[in-house]
Amino acid sequence: MYTMGEGRKDMGLFSSNKKTCPICGGATPKLFATKIGGLPLCKECANKADLPEEILLHMTMDDFRQYLDLYEANQPLRDMFTETNRFSFGIFGGSVLVDTKHKLLRLKDDKYAWVFEASQLLSFCVLEDGMPLFEGSKAGFKSYPSEVPGRLNDLASQITKMMMNQRALEVLDKVHDKVTEGDNKSNHNSEPYIEFPTPFQYFQMEFQLDHPYWTTFMKQEEGPILNRQRPNIEEYRRTYTERVEEFRIFANCLMQLLNTNTKEMQGSGVASVQAQQTASADDVAKEIQKYKALFDAGMITEEEFTAKKRQILGI
Repeated sequence: MYTMGEGRKDMGLFSSNKKTCPICGGATPKLFATKIGGLPLCKECANKADLPEEILLHMTMDDFRQYLDLYEANQPLRDMFTETNRFSFGIFGGSVLVDTKHKLLRLKDDKYAWVFEASQLLSFCVLEDGMPLFEGSKAGFKSYPSEVPGRLNDLASQITKMMMNQRALEVLDKVHDKVTEGDNKSNHNSEPYIEFPTPFQYFQMEFQLDHPYWTTFMKQEEGPILNRQRPNIEEYRRTYTERVEEFRIFANCLMQLLNTNTKEMQGSGVASVQAQQTASADDVAKEIQKYKALFDAGMITEEEFTAKKRQILGI
């Protein structure tokens, strides 16, 4: 129950003594106040407004009071929530938290955020630029082959040419520096920039919920960045694979909320991420030949070629 006159102690430089919160009567911020129907809320009531922006923008004060009744009914779940797993979406992307003990889900790392029961989670999906990697629902868990590994293989020849050109330019720079020793240093750019397609741009995670206000929720983060001057396909592949594996592990964690009897799918006609990364014998041979060509051309040393060959063969 909300009564006027409570919470009036928050009166300071950034609070207004002219406009009071229509919910509790508390002081409202002078700057950046959350507003409902054009009326500003105090900080405490604004913290409770855990709503999709499109709903918040069109709410009347009566709508918001009805919302607060449901929000207060959610308090026992917020008090009960104990984090057991978290998945973070980059530095500024926020986190999704899971309580597997009590089978609860919180979509924001915020103590004021809604806490959802397992029954309210209908499904989730992990995507790469809109293409699914993992899907989970009460019906089961599915994984899909990614196109990214194939795109990386297609980039290999471009990267090889760039490496050879770069080594050649570095040699020219050294020769130029010797010839012009004592003069101004060379301004030649020894790190050429080439255009090639980005393997993909974004990971996305989408949730479908059974809730009066939250029916969908999405988080997004940028994929790994491939340096366009000194690209390292293997490093990119390793970073990408590790991140996909983290998504897979968290997806299995979410499946514990959806269906405790569901186990991680292996095979069943659907390529796992790990299987996609396993090169065939022909792929290994082609990869070694690529670095042998660099060695024969004098672009890499024998030690570098031997080390790369051992890495490819896994020895």
